[in-house]
Amino acid sequence: MYAALPASRRPTSLDPSLEYLQQRWEEGEHTATVLHQEIVAKGYRGHYQRVKMAIAPLRRGMPVDTPHQRPPSHRQAARWITTTPFRRGLHATEALRRLFDHCPELNQTHDLVRQFAAMLDSHDATLLTRRNDSANSPPPASRPWSARPTPSAKTSP
Repeated sequence: MYAALPASRRPTSLDPSLEYLQQRWEEGEHTATVLHQEIVAKGYRGHYQRVKMAIAPLRRGMPVDTPHQRPPSHRQAARWITTTPFRRGLHATEALRRLFDHCPELNQTHDLVRQFAAMLDSHDATLLTRRNDSANSPPPASRPWSARPTPSAKTSP
């Protein structure tokens, strides 16, 4: 009847018409109003807005039934990174993998957080000193905290 839906999307009253919408799009009909009128004539009882939203991915070159996924918030990404891997659920593990695919720098952040957590768990500060020895030096514009002027120090005119 119609293609299988992705697991992350709930079925809607528009689902039986998705293949038809895709076919009509490929035939050159790109007007949501016309497409809505056509599927209403075939028995669809839903609103025009749902049809408009359903064909929006086609305008971006994606399949009609591809659900839009919002990126995780900064807080959610930080929670996934700081959670011990064996305590992370399957959903969080998969979402974190997709996040690393999109932003490889976060994978390095994750590794550093896991190393720091291992240091805390083992109560072994030698791991920290080895990490500091291998760390990059600070950028030339930055100064150590002790080299910064104190608020009480005033320059004379």
